[in-house]
Formats: sequence, structure tokens, C-alpha cells
Amino acid sequence: MRRLLIALLASLLSGCWFGYGLFADSDARPVLAPGVYRLVEPGKRSHEVRITTLPSGLTRVDDPESDDGDAAYGFVPLPDRKDRFLVWVGQVGKSSNRLTQLYFFLEKRGDSFAFFVPDCADADAKIAVAAGAEIETGSGASCRFPSKTAVLRAIAQVRPNESDTLILKRVR
Repeated sequence: MRRLLIALLASLLSGCWFGYGLFADSDARPVLAPGVYRLVEPGKRSHEVRITTLPSGLTRVDDPESDDGDAAYGFVPLPDRKDRFLVWVGQVGKSSNRLTQLYFFLEKRGDSFAFFVPDCADADAKIAVAAGAEIETGSGASCRFPSKTAVLRAIAQVRPNESDTLILKRVR
């Protein structure tokens, strides 16, 4: 998950999809069953991570090869999709509805899960704007969503970039 968090943090500086507290911890649904998973990252050796569901409803990924610290993830199923979920990054011990939330998605693929991070450029930016996001510029363009509905609608339309995915597969 380190690569995922690093990608998300890098995206915060340019290219991310984000919103201000659009989802509360109580919106989070369990998607990844607690247990041990194999994490496969492009260009890296695979390794095991432990998934736990927190009392808040968020999901914690304990990765011995990461310094993610207190990161936790919230999952919301997309309307009319059984295989795709919006994901936001939260923090253990802090309410999600008070934080800037970075958005990406998880796709269920048989017995595996694939994580994808959309950016605020090209086709992904067009999808975001069409769904109601505003493009903010700074060190790079970022897509800020005004509502849950807007980001859910946009995430449902993004096409995964297969060359830059993280795959989780439960091993026990």
C-alpha cells in the first residue's frame, strides 16, 4: 500500500481527485475481509499485508514495507456496480468528515482487488468536470468534487490504467 499512499500524496500536489469531507466514517462499508493479503505492485516484489476493519468502519492496511502510519481507507459501493468501489483515504483516530479526502477506486476481479488512482488530466479530467468537479491549479491541476453524487458518478466512468495498478489477493 505504500505505493498507493505515495501516489496519492504526490497527486495531492498535482493531479488528484479530492473533496472536503464528503464522506463520513459511517459511509464506509466493509469490502476487504479482515485477513492476510498478497500485495502486488508493478516493478516491486510482492509481499503480505494485514487487513483489519476498524470500529469507525474504515479499513486499516498494515504493511510491514510501508511507513503509511495512521492511514485508513473508506469504501463505498458505486450505484449499479457490484465490482467497483470509491475509496477515500482517512486517518485512524480522526473523523473523515473533517479532512481533505483523496479519491480513487477499487475494482473487484474474481478473488482479487485492483486499486486505481485517476488523475486530473486528459480523459479523467473531462470525466471529473462533466460530473461537476472544478479544476484547481497550483503546482498542478487537481479536480475538486462538490458532492458525493458528483465523485461517485465520475469514478464509475473512469477506465483503469492497467500498467499502474496495485493488486490485493487474500491468502488467509
